[in-house]
Amino acid sequence: LLIPIILAAGIAPLIYAIINYVDKFMLMKIARPRSAWAFFGLFSLIIAVIIYALLAIFGISVTLPVNIVLALLFAGLLQVSWMYFYFKALRGDDATSVAPLFQFIGVFAYIFGVLFLGEVLAINKIIALTLIFIGGGLLTHDPAKKIAFKKETGYMLIATAIISLALVVFKKAVVVAGLNTDIRMQDFTVVSFWMYLGMGITTIAVLLIKKQFRAELLVTIRRNTKMLWRVSILNELLNVLATLAVAYASLKIAVVTVTAFQSLQAFYVLVIAILGAKYIPKYVFEPYHSKNMTHKAIAIVLMIVGGIMLELM
Repeated sequence: LLIPIILAAGIAPLIYAIINYVDKFMLMKIARPRSAWAFFGLFSLIIAVIIYALLAIFGISVTLPVNIVLALLFAGLLQVSWMYFYFKALRGDDATSVAPLFQFIGVFAYIFGVLFLGEVLAINKIIALTLIFIGGGLLTHDPAKKIAFKKETGYMLIATAIISLALVVFKKAVVVAGLNTDIRMQDFTVVSFWMYLGMGITTIAVLLIKKQFRAELLVTIRRNTKMLWRVSILNELLNVLATLAVAYASLKIAVVTVTAFQSLQAFYVLVIAILGAKYIPKYVFEPYHSKNMTHKAIAIVLMIVGGIMLELM
């Protein structure tokens, strides 16, 4: 039991926190949000092709029921869509102000569930939502600059709302339709193929329509091709490791417990910020002020407690 708890509470959220700082480094040193997003989307298409080739070699079919394929393609569209707003937020604000706002995924998922799936609004859930809102409010308020609401917070609210919508749509299309048994029988890589394909198709469509995205991507590729590839591969490897850690932990302990532990990502982001600002400031891009960090720490603790309560109570 100890190993899955370590994987769920320690390894997975820590890796996701590291990914936040890898993304921050990329956005500050290598690419702006549009070009970073476009390269990420095209990289997803490359991954889809690699997965398809590997499945073909082992004789595994990617065929799924049409309903599930459409749900997965749409999930891929939503996945790549929220990444753009996340990149916009992370480019303009510190990781310690951006990453903890992922707690709003649970907030929006619960609200959407009440509105569209008939879930019950309970008192303990209201308390959890209140803690997350208070923590989010503290993060979005910058006392030093006297800013009441940062636009980066708005970007993250959009991003988390899209993620939550994806969860609700997926549940409505797959679970409510009675297809959840089918999808569990499919290999994880088959499901991943369709989602990555949806991300790639969405990116190509945007690049064909939006000239600004094409122009910025071409400029970035000419200037930083090698670094883009290195960061993208590193990010994908870290993401796979975190996903495997969560998947293994989910087999051994309750999924809701694993999900609750993911709230600790905000804690690890704060720890990396404090250590990074002191020892490797040119890589973490996190200004260190004790008063500012105390302000953020209080907000993050409130959001972590709210996130855990939302999942476990």
